[in-house]
Amino acid sequence: MSCLESHSETQDPSIVQQSHLAGETLVTCPVARERIEIYTQVLVPAGALPGRHRTVETTDLILRLVASARAVSATPDRLLQDEPDRRGIAPGSGLPRSIHPGLRTGERPEYFSGFIHLARRVRG
Repeated sequence: MSCLESHSETQDPSIVQQSHLAGETLVTCPVARERIEIYTQVLVPAGALPGRHRTVETTDLILRLVASARAVSATPDRLLQDEPDRRGIAPGSGLPRSIHPGLRTGERPEYFSGFIHLARRVRG
């Protein structure tokens, strides 16, 4: 969960309670709730739904809403790491993710080799 560094959720981000999110707006990309992992793996099982859910098309706008204390977000940490000025946004504890790319037999676009190289470097 990403929020302002001064937000109460940063005190102990491993515990998500209804009282923490009751008055909050959770902002996400425009995807069905059933496909948003913060809902399916954290919020619904904890019974901690936000006061409001808003969808936004761009990551930059999501970060601006969080930075202006108008929303909280389940922003991938890689997006915050790439942000030179996180605008006071504190990355919380997160859900580990995996990517499972697929290619057709005989096809290997040039960009894919670069992706594999970066993934191996990050994985260590």
